[in-house]
Amino acid sequence: MLQSTFSSLLLQIDTTSAEYKFGYQVGSWLPFIVLLFITLIVVIIIMRKRRKQGR
Repeated sequence: MLQSTFSSLLLQIDTTSAEYKFGYQVGSWLPFIVLLFITLIVVIIIMRKRRKQGR
């Protein structure tokens, strides 16, 4: 019962709309952007710690 309801909901998604295409593009790039942002924060923190130790 639950699976048939879920399947029918999937069939009703409009994949031609601009909102869907925009969300799909953002969703495909978002993990890479988040990883890049976290890496940048870690690098900045490491650089600040090294500067403090050098003084």
